[in-house]
Amino acid sequence: MYDQLWDENPRIRQIRAESKTEGKAEGKIEGKIEGKIETLHESIIRITAARFPDLADTVKSSVESITAIETLKLLELQVVLAKDSEEVIRLLKVS
Repeated sequence: MYDQLWDENPRIRQIRAESKTEGKAEGKIEGKIEGKIETLHESIIRITAARFPDLADTVKSSVESITAIETLKLLELQVVLAKDSEEVIRLLKVS
């Protein structure tokens, strides 16, 4: 009886509706962040595989543990500019 009254209360319904809306918005933001991280992982792995094929597997396992977007962006740029494979290895140890 009490539960039914509570569930039918207009204010409670409004609070629940707002909560669902906020949850959906947060989920969209999290999805976008995860998508950006995944895109950066793939980009770094592709760049490394193209420039230093012998490092592809090493880079993949190391890069996928990094989740900070700014770190990944910097690493992507550094891999593009790396002079040799040893530099990429050093970069991965620092990241």
